[in-house]
Amino acid sequence: MKRLSVYFIAAFLSALLLWLAGCETTPPNPEQPLPTYWTGTPLTQADITGATPSINIGGSPYVVDDDLVIEEGVTLTIDAGVVLMFKDSLIIPWLKVEGKLVAEGDANDPIRFTTAHRNPDYGQWRGLAFSNETEQSLVRYCIFEFGAYFDLDTVSERGKDAQFYPAMIAIRNSSPIIENNIIYHNQNNGVFVTGANSYPEVRYNIIVDNDASALRSDSTTAWHFFPEYNCGAENSSLDFLMWSDSLFGRKRTVNANLDSTDSYYNFTIPPLFVDMENGDFHLQSCSPCVDAGPEGVSGPGADIGRIDFGVYPYSRTATELRGVQTGTLEAGATYQMSCHVRVPPGETLTIPAGTIINIAGFFNFEVFGTLLIEGTAGNRVQLRSSSAEPGKGDWGVFVLFQDTLQAQPSSISYADFDYFDYMEIYQAGVRFDYCTFKQSRHSGVRVISGSDDGSAPVTFDHCHFDNLGLFAVQAEQSTVIIQNSLIENCIGEAVVLIGESPVENETSKLTNNIIRNCAVTGLVCQNFASPQVINNVITLVGYGGIDCINNSSPMVLNNIISACGRPGIMVRNSSFPIIDYNDVWQNNTAADSTLNYQGTAAGPNDISADPQFTGDNNELGSGSACIDAGHIGAEFNDSDGSQNNIGAYGGPNGGTIGP
Repeated sequence: MKRLSVYFIAAFLSALLLWLAGCETTPPNPEQPLPTYWTGTPLTQADITGATPSINIGGSPYVVDDDLVIEEGVTLTIDAGVVLMFKDSLIIPWLKVEGKLVAEGDANDPIRFTTAHRNPDYGQWRGLAFSNETEQSLVRYCIFEFGAYFDLDTVSERGKDAQFYPAMIAIRNSSPIIENNIIYHNQNNGVFVTGANSYPEVRYNIIVDNDASALRSDSTTAWHFFPEYNCGAENSSLDFLMWSDSLFGRKRTVNANLDSTDSYYNFTIPPLFVDMENGDFHLQSCSPCVDAGPEGVSGPGADIGRIDFGVYPYSRTATELRGVQTGTLEAGATYQMSCHVRVPPGETLTIPAGTIINIAGFFNFEVFGTLLIEGTAGNRVQLRSSSAEPGKGDWGVFVLFQDTLQAQPSSISYADFDYFDYMEIYQAGVRFDYCTFKQSRHSGVRVISGSDDGSAPVTFDHCHFDNLGLFAVQAEQSTVIIQNSLIENCIGEAVVLIGESPVENETSKLTNNIIRNCAVTGLVCQNFASPQVINNVITLVGYGGIDCINNSSPMVLNNIISACGRPGIMVRNSSFPIIDYNDVWQNNTAADSTLNYQGTAAGPNDISADPQFTGDNNELGSGSACIDAGHIGAEFNDSDGSQNNIGAYGGPNGGTIGP
């Protein structure tokens, strides 16, 4: 019994200790809510009295919970880097300028005018109101956000007064300089100007995501207020709602970046900040606000003689390519292309031998002037994807636009274009010599030069087209010359010619080329396309060798057309090609029955025999029936003076194929 009593006593004591421990344990304090407002150094009217008060960086950030008025005769200076936070607890405050304000930040330390609210939103303070007619204030490199309170009060004196200042920066009969600022996410207009005595200078600003217009003025400012070089975008009303829509609402010109602008170079393109929603207003490389100012204006960001918009100028590296490019690149240097590159009309960009251009995104290379690529056989120029694992279409479009100011057509030698999306050539007379075009996503080279009279053909000489998209070369109402080139492994057609001049000797020419292993057709001629097709090899293509459609009558001489999936030469819809001295052999393989011609007959001197290709380059074996079997005549003879050999190595230009 004694032992049992001891056990009961021990159990009771243990339970008692556990109960006491539970009573002594208090629950944790609940999480305290954060204060509604940020804290900072209080700033009151008394702090901006006297003749020349200043707001110093040492006390920043400052909290303002009542109106501040810079009185007449007073000049207030705000240091770079200062943060002013306006608190909407008692009233909705504003900063009124009846004297003079000098708020000049810099590219490293802008001044920030913002809300004190921890949950920022539209209209949590009123804004900056100018009404001084005699003094010129300066507001530069500042950020204005979460203000422009939209006051519905039109009865009280304060409410009536507010109707004259419906903006983040409101100007009434005043002439401040407002430049290189960011005006973001405010409840009313970004900038509003009224009054016959208002002559403000408003330029290089980015005014974005405001709940009205970016920049607005009324009829009282007619003919004396001309804001210029501003970006207004993603605002809820017309970005530039001015007294004359004919001046500010219509696109009339282009700026340095070749973006569409109004008559005063204001544009409405999103500025492409790094992270606008989280307050990072640095510009991305592709921002239209980079190098968008007038020529010759000095200041931060004017690294090519044109100033950037906003408060944070974009800083490029020495080997970075973006935007407008002219002059001559450094020979043998490796460049990183971080955005679209554009050569303006009337200008020339020269890329010397050995230059490598790594392209870091889906960017376009656009030439409105002249491009000279001067690679050599031992020192080629490369335009390629910068990805460690490149894929088709990693970078965008290479395009040569027509330019009436052009002193000379573009000329491109010994250049490699790899992993692009597609190319378009609008310039007549362009030459591509010893170039390669590989791994395109959409298509190869589309020629729309508008020159179909043979006087200024686009020429591809000793080029290599490999693994391209819908076509390797397509010419539309344009004359092309493709010679001594290799076209292989295309997803679609190899060459497509659509319409051109029917005049003899002024047509497109395909001579001494090899076309092989393409999925569809070797050569398509349609809508009156009548090229000279002489001494080529077309083999192992998935569809027909040559397809003549809709009144197309090419001259087809001295070609080898073999092992195509469909007939070697197909003719339809009122087409009448000249066919002679070809070797058309073992075609229509997809149907498992030989059919060399469809819609036409063999030429009088055509043959059908195994060409006996040898090696990897479609050269003729010594016993080939194509040797000395081509067209008779001095103009067709091989370079050694013997009769033409049928195929890519015959004729006066026979020799090497590709680069």
